[in-house]
Amino acid sequence: MKKLNKVLFLLFASWCTAQNYTGNLQPVATDGLTKIVVEPKLRSALQNNWDYFRILDMKGNEVPYALDTRTISGTGSVVKDLKILSKSSIPNVSTSIIIANETKAKFDRLTLTIANTQVVKTYSISGSDDQNQWYGLVNNETVDGLYSSTATEVKRDFSFPLNNYKFLRIDFVDKKSLPIQVLSAFVTVNLDAQDLAMVELRGFNQTISQNKSEKTTRIDLHFKTKQVINGLKFTIFEPQFYRRNVEIVVNKIRLKNRKQENYRESVTSFQLNSKTQNQFRINEIFEKNITIEIENQDSSPLVIDEIKLLQESVALISELKAGEKYTILVDSTLSAPKYDLSYLDDIIQTPLSETQITNLEKYNSKNKEKTEDLFWKTPLFMWICIGFALVVIAYFSKGLLKDLGSNQ
Repeated sequence: MKKLNKVLFLLFASWCTAQNYTGNLQPVATDGLTKIVVEPKLRSALQNNWDYFRILDMKGNEVPYALDTRTISGTGSVVKDLKILSKSSIPNVSTSIIIANETKAKFDRLTLTIANTQVVKTYSISGSDDQNQWYGLVNNETVDGLYSSTATEVKRDFSFPLNNYKFLRIDFVDKKSLPIQVLSAFVTVNLDAQDLAMVELRGFNQTISQNKSEKTTRIDLHFKTKQVINGLKFTIFEPQFYRRNVEIVVNKIRLKNRKQENYRESVTSFQLNSKTQNQFRINEIFEKNITIEIENQDSSPLVIDEIKLLQESVALISELKAGEKYTILVDSTLSAPKYDLSYLDDIIQTPLSETQITNLEKYNSKNKEKTEDLFWKTPLFMWICIGFALVVIAYFSKGLLKDLGSNQ
């Protein structure tokens, strides 16, 4: 009976945890690749699993999409486009490209997209904050390998000393060959806790308590549904100077001696310090309850003005048509799709028009008409699932009877 009960429990659990949502995309004004902004509500509905996500057109056909890797920092970096302010040439002497670093970000390399050519160029790089006074960074370096047999353009990295000049100028020597055509510029930035593109999570309850015997502060944070958490930011009101060790703990369930037991698992730790901004990137958490424990030792508890929970910004790329109505489907019975678009990251470089998801709601009988044409939403599919479940139960019941017979 234990084996049968376990099977029934798993079937019941999978039924209870199934999540189905529908929504719409805001109409787009032009045809082409479009960036779809992803809100935390969708990540929660997906149970942090993109296998369950689909975009459907008015005929119910799947519309391919891909995660926008330019905004995903799981690789520890993000691509940022740089504006080319000007291109000027002195015939048979040089070509100058001036690139804007409008945010004065620190970096030590950039990438240029250059039209396909077999030319080898000597170049120098300088920096400036006003485009009047220029300061040398690189002198008489050579760039080659600008030829491709399969593409009309190539990308080449240019390195220089770390700086944050507002403007960079690259001077190519044209004495021995005609100018090369520079098409675009971008920089790949390694992300840290301060650079990370984050959205703030809202709608959680917070409880703060003090444990005088253990000299700790405990902060319990509770969401209504599980949320993806990638970072935290603390605003400390007082004292003026502090340094405290912090641990984040979540409640887990494990099977021990054939019984379920609750236990507490430490998922990350860091240090609050009055000398820093106290914003932290952490290993991804997908929970609805987390506990923050602060070690006070013999100091008074911190007076915390605010705690922000942060989620990495995520976007999708899809080729949409103007005037077309698109439906969003979240179905936990689906498996990962395989679209061509997910392999074409190199074509997505320019800024894209944006749209967003609206009317995301849990699927129920009131909105059945939105997806009634989908096979997996029909009564036939439901009865097939029930039949499959009965077959599984019968199989394990047969095995159980054999086990009982052998024990007698």
